[in-house]
Amino acid sequence: MAAGLGQGERLGAAVIGSPAMVPFILWGGILYDLLIVPALLWRRTRVLAIVASLGFHLTNATLFNIGIFPWMMLGATTLFFEPDWPRRVPGLRNLLRDWEVPMTAAPGRIQAIWIPVSLWLAVQIAMPLRHHIYPGDVAWTEEGHNFSWRMKLRSNRGKASFRVRDPETGNEWRVNPQRDLNKRQLRKMAGKPDLILQYAHYVAEVESEKLGHRVEVRADVFNSLNYRKPQRLIDPERDLAQVEASLLPADWILPFEWTPVKRP
Repeated sequence: MAAGLGQGERLGAAVIGSPAMVPFILWGGILYDLLIVPALLWRRTRVLAIVASLGFHLTNATLFNIGIFPWMMLGATTLFFEPDWPRRVPGLRNLLRDWEVPMTAAPGRIQAIWIPVSLWLAVQIAMPLRHHIYPGDVAWTEEGHNFSWRMKLRSNRGKASFRVRDPETGNEWRVNPQRDLNKRQLRKMAGKPDLILQYAHYVAEVESEKLGHRVEVRADVFNSLNYRKPQRLIDPERDLAQVEASLLPADWILPFEWTPVKRP
């Protein structure tokens, strides 16, 4: 199972898997997430907080395959600097000299802005927590996972193949996703029900166009969650070509059965 991991992920698994490192990483991550914003806002601790952010995000970029996230967060850290910090950069000082705008605002506008700000904050709180209204384990179903506060809590390794059936003749044949997807797309799709449904619709469109009438598409997907024994993820008897993408709970995703974890 570990053979499918990248070099950084293998290093991360070795580091995080060490019993001595588990409490350090656990409590260190919790304290960082709770204290970093106040520490960045307070001028006396800002430098220390910036150093901690550099260490935290650069470590994440090295150990985990999480794309642009560490670099985006390092860039966002500059929002906590003093407003005039770009003017202190030698190369930008002259460029920004003519861009000064008087900072004036009517009191009524300041009060009115709290309405959209409050709505924005409500969305930012409700969106990450919406997975609690879905049945099942979000790490398995992925329902409500996007835009949530769940990061690096699960590792999915899956295999997927698709069966196409001609309802007029009863003929059935298999479609290998490698026909259409590269390795990264295939790896992502095999563990995400929404992408499985999207690809099933694509297969239905392509095969229906070949035959001149609609076809049925079913999926055989086996997924391993956090190094457990692979289980079926999708109902193999459900015609995914007839399933519409929806925000409602998906009854075509099979429930997760808890089994012991195999260490990588």
